[in-house]
Amino acid sequence: MKTILVIDDDELDRFTLNRTIKSICDDVVIHELDSGETAVEMISSLNPDHTFLDLWMPGVDGFGVLRAVASEGLEPKPKIHVVSTSDHIDDKKRALELGCTDYHVKPDSKAGYLALVRSILNAD
Repeated sequence: MKTILVIDDDELDRFTLNRTIKSICDDVVIHELDSGETAVEMISSLNPDHTFLDLWMPGVDGFGVLRAVASEGLEPKPKIHVVSTSDHIDDKKRALELGCTDYHVKPDSKAGYLALVRSILNAD
């Protein structure tokens, strides 16, 4: 059984990721957070197979989550996939430097979300 953590302040984006993941993977448990406040604790306790992380959230943003996860030195290193509205190269570079597994711009269609989730989950 796969464990997935979705961290995004946008309810529709969380719903879309959740629904897309469940359409691809039958044997999955999905946990959701709407902020980065407790993300490190959740990642540490759940040890999810994959974490989908938004960058731009109020309070602790995705960069803060990545920085905090890196400072924890968790083993094995969590697979954190940034899925952000930002297509700025500086945001991508910073997220990768902070230790995310990969960086994706949020798709604007159902087919785009399906392709994104398939590429991540099929990489295992």
